[in-house]
Amino acid sequence: MAPLSPEEIKKRTALRMKVQQAYELLHFHKSYQQAEILRKMKWLGIEVGTASFSNIINNNRAGLKILQLACKGILEIIEWELPYAFDEKKESFVEVQKPTDWAPKTVPEYDENEQSPKKGIIFRPEGRLRIQDKVEFMQDAQHEVVEFGVRLRTYADYFISRSEHEFDRPMRALLKRKVNFKLYLLDPTCNETLLYFKDRGRVQPEEKASPEVIQGVLDKLKRLSKSLNNEGYPGQMQVHTYKHIPYNHFLIVDGMKPYGKMIVSHYIYGIRRANCPVMIIDKQHNYDLFKRYWDSYKMLTKDSKNLNFTPPL
Repeated sequence: MAPLSPEEIKKRTALRMKVQQAYELLHFHKSYQQAEILRKMKWLGIEVGTASFSNIINNNRAGLKILQLACKGILEIIEWELPYAFDEKKESFVEVQKPTDWAPKTVPEYDENEQSPKKGIIFRPEGRLRIQDKVEFMQDAQHEVVEFGVRLRTYADYFISRSEHEFDRPMRALLKRKVNFKLYLLDPTCNETLLYFKDRGRVQPEEKASPEVIQGVLDKLKRLSKSLNNEGYPGQMQVHTYKHIPYNHFLIVDGMKPYGKMIVSHYIYGIRRANCPVMIIDKQHNYDLFKRYWDSYKMLTKDSKNLNFTPPL
């Protein structure tokens, strides 16, 4: 085995130091033991073996990948449970001033026996949520709201055709709280779009005009996002297009965080999208299922195009 370069040694040493200090911080403030921290990491989707973590804490040999995973997981726990952050210059954790609406959230511990498909799910067979239900679902967002669909015509119309207090004002309130919005529509010009609507148009003739409808919605949303972003809110709105056959609609609130949640509605052939059944999934109580859909969302949007001129969030 080739000896490590000085740069590699420095990188590993820095990661090990962060993990060790983070462990001491959690142990001091929360009395967590290694096993509890590892179960919290696993719940977050970061799995580090007991022996590997012990090696890091006790200054025994540990590979770079394990050090990176352990550091990522334990820093995520601290971010949501303690008002501390690592100061690179001081090479230590320091107490930080959190936003006024911040409150510590306990990362759950992964439990194999609790990963039941019945927990953390609400099934709505009647289809699309009412506007007030949708607004309520988004109200506790702290970082990000994602709307992923085919046309998003209803979403765009909410800003225009409904009273301000029903939708516009609640969305602005979220932007003021530094919540970012990401909107994803099907690219109206790609081959996947033409194939999708040609097929659906066989049983739903009104679907044939959807590429033109999407283009109109895109124009509305670009104007809307530009207007909102120019108002200087801490949060921003971005409009994206993607090039894949659409399988379902997503409404995701803080999907990357421990308390994330999402609404999923699968598109059923020959049935209006508004009438397709809806599932509401709570990440805290059904991590495995949530992650399955989250991974799908990430793959669907990986190569999406940002139509705004602002930098990606």
